[in-house]
Amino acid sequence: MSGHCTPVPPTSRRDIRLLAEKVRSSLHLQTGWFPIVDYMEIYQLIEKDFVYDIVDTSEMSEHGLTFPDQKLMFIREDVYERARDGCGRDRLTIAHEFGHLLMHRNLGLARTHVVRAETVPPHSSSEWQANCFGGELLIPASRIGEVNSPEAAANHFGVSLQAAKYQWRIYQTEGIIK
Repeated sequence: MSGHCTPVPPTSRRDIRLLAEKVRSSLHLQTGWFPIVDYMEIYQLIEKDFVYDIVDTSEMSEHGLTFPDQKLMFIREDVYERARDGCGRDRLTIAHEFGHLLMHRNLGLARTHVVRAETVPPHSSSEWQANCFGGELLIPASRIGEVNSPEAAANHFGVSLQAAKYQWRIYQTEGIIK
């Protein structure tokens, strides 16, 4: 893991998976594809004080930025447009930011300093947790049996091949797939 993160209370993949499944089940989906762009717009209607804003590319260098305590999420316009068009990497970016929003509220992260990611155990890393949530939301363990390869998973779940391969390895390690 490289880059920076904010240390947060440790959370297991199992607990993150349960949260992602709860979000998925709220839509009663009949397919593996999770409509993350539409869901964020619906979530904005449900959570009245949540602000989901698309920011002009010239005004934001990050792909996405979330302030969980303030219930603010900003997505760069080009990322939003590509996600809306089905680009897997950008769909995962939005799911990642949504993970921050759900898991990192009421932690006072705005007051916490950012540290080098390699100094924080993965389960206590805000970035690892958000990445885990994004993967579990878009490529759920409960539906991985619908496909027979990472390539098929990338297509079926609308994610990048890199993300599909990563989740595939996790599910193989856990014995969910052979």
